Formats: sequence, structure tokens, C-alpha cells
Amino acid sequence: PLLSVPSAECAVNFSLSSDGQLLVAGTENAIKFTLTNLGDDVANEVSVSATIGASLTGGNLMMIVGGDGRFNLSRIDPGESKSFNMTVYVSPSAAGQILQVSFSINHRADSVATTITRSVGFSVANKDLDSAALVPRLSPNEFRPGQNNTAYLVIENVGARGAKNVTVALGYPGGAGTSQQTGGSSILTA
Repeated sequence: PLLSVPSAECAVNFSLSSDGQLLVAGTENAIKFTLTNLGDDVANEVSVSATIGASLTGGNLMMIVGGDGRFNLSRIDPGESKSFNMTVYVSPSAAGQILQVSFSINHRADSVATTITRSVGFSVANKDLDSAALVPRLSPNEFRPGQNNTAYLVIENVGARGAKNVTVALGYPGGAGTSQQTGGSSILTA
């Protein structure tokens, strides 16, 4: 859920990113999203609609504030980016979870209307950041289908105190299980 996976072959190929991947529970969070046309064609009549689903543990833990989650971006040329802002309220009970915002991106290229989807995942920290607050993210945040991808798991402590005895367990689709490392680093080849 922390990734945006673009299509392998597409004249218009969109990448969607956010200005951060950390939301704070119990408050409103302003997020800047950037949509980039990585393809070779112009995307006309571009509109984006956000959908916030239920959390992984059930229940709606996030809602859009001050709008309906629809954004009109007009035209995006190849290599061009356009940004839009969205504010969400995150429930206090979402602390420690990962939440996802999905987007339907509608556009017209060569008189053909197309809809694609992209998702962006967010870690949710407690409003009280006086303790350690670990935020995981993958770098880069996009994988290319049909080819080998190298990804790095980056864990950032955004809290006020240090973290001790951190354990990282990685599971991956099609894998034989998990790889676990405590207090050090390792390379996982899948």
C-alpha cells in the first residue's frame, strides 16, 4: 500500500506521489500530491478522484476535510507535473496503522478516454511524539512491472526519543516466509 505501480506500456503513464508518508492521528493533516506524466503523450482533461477505504483492521479511520476529493488538473504534457492539496482528518484510533488513499485518474489521450488507479499509503503516528515514532517507507516508491526492482526499506524515527531493540520482519508476495533482523542491517533478495 505504500507504492504506486505504473503500467508497463502506456503512451500516458502517470506517477503519483505525496510530500510525505506520515500522518498524525487525532488531527487534520494537509497533504500535497503530485501527479507526473512519465509517458510520451499529452494527457488532456485530467481529473483525479480520491477514495478513502476502510483500514486494514476495519472501520473508517480517515476522512477528507473541506472538499469532495475531486481535482481537475486539465492538461499534463509529457514530463510535466501538477500538484493538488487535500486535507484529511485521521481518527485517534488510527495511531500505529497504515492507511491508504486510492485515486482514480481520468484522462483523454488521442481522443480515447482512460481511467487508471494509483494508491498512496501513509503511516499514522500518535499525536504525542514525545516517545519514539518509527515511520517505514520504501525507496523508491514505485516499482516497474516486468523487471527487477531494487527497493530499500527506510525506517525514520520522527519522535523525540530514541528507539531501542528494533526488530524488522519482512514478508513478500511469493516468498518462502519472512526475513528478520534485529539491531543491524541485512540484504534481502527475493
